[in-house]
Amino acid sequence: MNLHCLLAPALNLQRNPLCGRHTEYFSEDPFLAGRMAGQESRGFEESGVSSCMKHFFANNAETMRNTNHSIMSERTARELYLAAFETAFEVNKPDTVMTGYNAANGAYCSNDEELLRGILREELGFTGYVMTDWNGYGDEGMSAPLAAGVSWLAPGNPDDTLVTPIEAALRSGDLPRARVQKNLVDLIKVVLKYQEA
Repeated sequence: MNLHCLLAPALNLQRNPLCGRHTEYFSEDPFLAGRMAGQESRGFEESGVSSCMKHFFANNAETMRNTNHSIMSERTARELYLAAFETAFEVNKPDTVMTGYNAANGAYCSNDEELLRGILREELGFTGYVMTDWNGYGDEGMSAPLAAGVSWLAPGNPDDTLVTPIEAALRSGDLPRARVQKNLVDLIKVVLKYQEA
């Protein structure tokens, strides 16, 4: 089988029985969810298949998932939702992390620089690349996820719908070229890792 990346494991917490995706998730307990996701991720990558932990973060619902907004205290965020990823990363830091469709505490996850660069990279030590969920680009335009640290706007588009606004933001200086280049380097490093294997 010629699989290069599995969009798994999913380690969102089983917080509401109406969520609709609990068959993908492990537990309502962040420690258990994190340990299981970390082991699954490690198993994939030791077998030569890249893993993608998702959905970062606080993704609790499928209904209206593109407009869902999770509001919580910092303690709740850190002791529940971020704790699952922190625990998983102690077992294995994955090649990629997928952002949630949802917003959390005022910003869409795909557009939140503090979440993606501050917490994910600086605090949790993530070194892979960040991708969005399918068409989960938030509400601030196509360049906002790239500015926040996203490397791949999934699933892409066969026309210029995604590219044109990004090019315009680069030309105007609203989107720093160095930021986009760093995002691409993060993605290319993972691609090369599996080319060499």
